[in-house]
Amino acid sequence: MLESRILEATQMMKNLEQKSKHARRNPSKEAQLLHALKPFVPQANHKTLEDTMDFLHLLETLRSIGGNSVHSNGIYDIDQECMSRRKKPFDTPSQI
Repeated sequence: MLESRILEATQMMKNLEQKSKHARRNPSKEAQLLHALKPFVPQANHKTLEDTMDFLHLLETLRSIGGNSVHSNGIYDIDQECMSRRKKPFDTPSQI
């Protein structure tokens, strides 16, 4: 039982690593744009651009393993429970 769980976890990690490498080899248009802008922004802002590109790679990786929860336009499926609350943005917990 434990061995099968370890094997499953190992396989999941390998799959995640493959998806991450694929996302880095095939960056999104947004990541490509940020990379192209890098020579034109001050050196002090390069770290911010790199962090943003890393975040975009992470989102692409999550999208590839998450199935249909993220659509091609970047919009996430919304949990039905969340929709039923009709919570407004910036509501405080006492207002719900």
